Amino acid sequence: MTLPSGRRVAVDARRLGEWISGRSVPRDFDAVLALVLATGGSGQVAHLHELWRAARAKRASADPAPPADPGGPADLGKPSAPGRLAAGVLPGAARVVVGRPPGAAAALRTRPMLAAAVDSALSESRRVVLTGGVGVGKSQLAAAAFRRAECELLVWVSAADRPSVLAGYARAWRALGEACDCDDAAADRFLGWLRSTRTPWLLVLDDLDDATVLSGLWPEGAGRTLVTTRRRDAALLRPDVRVVPVGVFTPGEAADYLVDRLSVDPRHDLPHLAALADALGHHPLAAAQAAAFLIDSGLDVPAYLARLADRRHRVADLFPATSPGDEHDGTFAEAVALSVERARTLSPGAPAMLEAVSLLAPDGIPEDVLLHRRDLSALRALHRLNLVTHLDGRVHVHPLVQRAVRDLVVVSPAVEVADSLDHVWTGASPDTAADLHRCAEALIAAAGEHLWQAGHPLLRRVNLGRPVAA
Repeated sequence: MTLPSGRRVAVDARRLGEWISGRSVPRDFDAVLALVLATGGSGQVAHLHELWRAARAKRASADPAPPADPGGPADLGKPSAPGRLAAGVLPGAARVVVGRPPGAAAALRTRPMLAAAVDSALSESRRVVLTGGVGVGKSQLAAAAFRRAECELLVWVSAADRPSVLAGYARAWRALGEACDCDDAAADRFLGWLRSTRTPWLLVLDDLDDATVLSGLWPEGAGRTLVTTRRRDAALLRPDVRVVPVGVFTPGEAADYLVDRLSVDPRHDLPHLAALADALGHHPLAAAQAAAFLIDSGLDVPAYLARLADRRHRVADLFPATSPGDEHDGTFAEAVALSVERARTLSPGAPAMLEAVSLLAPDGIPEDVLLHRRDLSALRALHRLNLVTHLDGRVHVHPLVQRAVRDLVVVSPAVEVADSLDHVWTGASPDTAADLHRCAEALIAAAGEHLWQAGHPLLRRVNLGRPVAA
């Protein structure tokens, strides 16, 4: 459920059973508050917080860490060497790998410049964040770094929600040979061991959707933590964190990907594949799903390009769920829709702001157009979720994101957006006027029928011709 603070809290049935039976105490007070609100209770929050703190303290005193034992090397599957773990020593000589990173994508691109940036960041900082929009390959880059890492302990954890993180930490603790039935207690012990161990480790927190999920759960110690996320919030942009932005393929990477991926289907000509890469905006997930659809449907590239050019085709039809791209969870359209709903939780006006963005030129919308009668917080919510990039007074967005958003629109905001363009155009500098002209052309191409019906004055501006500065 969503708390009054805006934070989302999820509690699974197994953990709820542990709390009710007294086998564990919630690690986070927000879980207590969520249960009280979900069951219709209210009460005094301060009193509840004191009770929770007392329960945590009592549990901690009754559940001490395992005592030291100078035993020899242990089998990783047995809790036979607590002393070596307590001393910060990994049991046994074997490398320990915990968790399941995604498998290598078909026709995987190594993306050497980004891979080098990730390796450099990991060598210089204990916390590294890979951030980028939906489906740009963040998890694949992290998985490649995971496989390259020369560490004795490698742990891959889903960070989609707090229970997943706790379960991943508990799994790692048990893999080290330590028995513990309670995920919360096992996670505590694992994090404590990381702080004290001399063993080199790399821990990947994949697909972090909300930084508050890691409150009190950030790994500390001599190892490295690598996070993948679509977020770029203040909670992640810290002086002690190295951020590596992940964007779409380069034109060469996109074309090479399609050539390799479609090598199983020799019907396609190289010039057509380069044109397809360009038409997809070099987007990794779009390229993967388009290639899968071409293989499954038997359609040739020119026919698919014609579908892409036809605005009547929805993004969900161009990248159908029946032809998934590698191991990505969901289609391009579904990923964008989920991000839009997530943006709504940050700012109620974010979806309407993105609808306006979807009608304009993708490569540099003057912010004054979008902020005319709209809130800056809505625009920043989109930026924080990598749906747009807001920088230096301009807004950039991927054309396929725009198209997917237009598919979600019920009532077109075309006239309102035209009003904003017309308002900003008056007195604009030549350079800004050139950007406004491109935006007006994009608006007319996407939703011109609404402007013609209204007889909007923006049509007269555009018909006067492109500004000299353009």
